[in-house]
Amino acid sequence: MKKIVISGSIKFMDHMHEMKQYLMSQDFHVILPTRIPGEVETSEFKKAHNVIKEYYEEIKTSNALLVANHTKNDILNYIGGNTLLEMGFAFIHDIPIFLLNPIPEMQYTPEIEALSPIILDGDYQRIVNYL
Repeated sequence: MKKIVISGSIKFMDHMHEMKQYLMSQDFHVILPTRIPGEVETSEFKKAHNVIKEYYEEIKTSNALLVANHTKNDILNYIGGNTLLEMGFAFIHDIPIFLLNPIPEMQYTPEIEALSPIILDGDYQRIVNYL
């Protein structure tokens, strides 16, 4: 069974659950970000729950990283700091990186482009064809 880790802003969790359900129906093992209902994702939360290291461990043993990048804070196809870190983890381990939507125009767009992500143009079901 192939393993896919989904990354993205917690604000996109509903979309991530939708992607997870589809991928599980295609016999993928799917990992989502840690989310505790009612908790705000602060640095204290991330430290207390060891979020960054735990997700790194999941990513390095995966077959792919799927980034849910939707509009957030008026930024089309937003990719935040944590997600960029997670993309870097995948890149270092030669794990394919898939972006649900095109690369956003942000301060760190060149760094995202340097990771050579595969753009799915909004159709997460296409990831199955790559793996």
